[in-house]
Amino acid sequence: MTGIPRVPSPATLTGQRSETFSIPPGSYLLFNGNWRAQDGFRFSPGDFADPQHATAQEVAAALNTRMAHVQADVLPNGTISLVTDASGGEEFLSIDRAASTAADALGFGPDNSTAQGDWGDVIDWSRAQDATTAARHADLFALPDGAGVRLFWARFDEAEYVSEWQIVSSRWDQSAGTWSAVEILAQGPFPGGAPGPSSSREPFALVDKTGRTWLFWSRQDPVVPGARAWALRQMVFDPAAGTWGAEEAVTSGPAAGPVADREPAACLLDSGDIRVYFCSDRAGGMDLWSVDVPASGGTPGTPVPVSAGPAWSTAPVPTPGADGTQWLLHRSDRSISLSGVSTRPLPLVQDRVTSSPVPADVPVSGALDSIRAPDAGTARRFAGTTSVLLGNAARIGEMREWGDLVTYTPQKPKGPPVEPPLQDNEVYSRGTIGLYLSQIIPDSSLARQMEQRLRPVLTGFLPVNTRVVVLLAPRLDIEYVYSPGADIGESYQDQYPYVDYFPGVGETAAADLPDWSLLHSNTLTDVSADPSHLTTLRRRTFYPPPQ
Repeated sequence: MTGIPRVPSPATLTGQRSETFSIPPGSYLLFNGNWRAQDGFRFSPGDFADPQHATAQEVAAALNTRMAHVQADVLPNGTISLVTDASGGEEFLSIDRAASTAADALGFGPDNSTAQGDWGDVIDWSRAQDATTAARHADLFALPDGAGVRLFWARFDEAEYVSEWQIVSSRWDQSAGTWSAVEILAQGPFPGGAPGPSSSREPFALVDKTGRTWLFWSRQDPVVPGARAWALRQMVFDPAAGTWGAEEAVTSGPAAGPVADREPAACLLDSGDIRVYFCSDRAGGMDLWSVDVPASGGTPGTPVPVSAGPAWSTAPVPTPGADGTQWLLHRSDRSISLSGVSTRPLPLVQDRVTSSPVPADVPVSGALDSIRAPDAGTARRFAGTTSVLLGNAARIGEMREWGDLVTYTPQKPKGPPVEPPLQDNEVYSRGTIGLYLSQIIPDSSLARQMEQRLRPVLTGFLPVNTRVVVLLAPRLDIEYVYSPGADIGESYQDQYPYVDYFPGVGETAAADLPDWSLLHSNTLTDVSADPSHLTTLRRRTFYPPPQ
């Protein structure tokens, strides 16, 4: 189906009162919008021939003369329309009715004093129609092609002796309104020329600076049966000759063993070469990688990692930013801590994913859109049901740690006469919750007795599909007191490496205090104060400690 995109629209307020208007001189209008400070306006006596019967044209002329962010228009029914100069979803316009004495006179009441712009990202679609005959289709990719659109996708061929996914293409001719015949671009080669299973999936195409169309896709290697061996392939369409070139390799598996290079997505570099992003398990887990392909031909570069860590990153999509930066969007199953995100609506530039950008000093009528809520540090896990790969050391290393991404599904064998129950050490299972007891010391006889008495009581309060694992945690306020001379197992050593920056250079220092004398308060000959002169009692004396 085809669609017509809408254009971004400004924030617009429409009055509910037609001309003429009774506007006393000195009346105010105060606006809030997507600008730094409030924008105010005051009507003067010279704005109207008759302030008691002001026309809509006079009001609009006065506003447009002195307003910096708002444009006033006169509608055919004689009402006033206020429109922001800028367009887009981040634009909004509201009248501060508490400080706007002319709002009611112009027909702006509580119900029509706030307006929001529109991003214009809505597309008006036509009725859907079939582009191909019924079959098994997947991995659709569309590329604008002159006066039409070229589609690339994977189609499963179930012909006799052939069961494989093929890369096929068809072009939509806008002038003729028809689709071209489906063309097979990539299919298996088969080992020794004999039929066998193969797959060519996930096509991605782009046009380079010379007008040639590059097609990238991932292909399974049928030479290694049962192995996860996938590599990236490419071919180039020459518009002058109207033909596709030969298929060439973009990546190949390392000598250490088969790898899965999947989901290619490419972008043009400033040099004219092409950078292909893809996901691969070359480092154990599914991470993002990239490889540069020369536009002039030749051998592609060496794949380099883009992401790493225990989380899986897949489905890369490079896209240029508005400021010339390169963005790489992708999927990930990393856990997200809700305590690390905002607990209030995001800034105006991102308000389309949180709530309406209403200023804090503007009264809000009705409920806002959904916003991000606070939490107690809980991590939302998105690991899904991915099996553990023994080569993914980063993911396995996070087992039973905060942010663990390994999914545990205990599958216990059935034994006579019934299946054995889950053990307490199987804490990661569906329907299991942990009960932390911190008022006792773990591994004590008292702790085990309390746990045994608690378990029968819990069964009366838990749903039938929930099990509890009791975890004993020590109290945080326990203070240990040691007897004098006891070895508490702690020690310290203070070593400071003094560095001589000036070898061979020494210095000495001395203080000359001729007016100072040493007095001892416990020596009769050392008198520091005169009892007949009380001011001398302010002097300090020195008393040596007893031997």
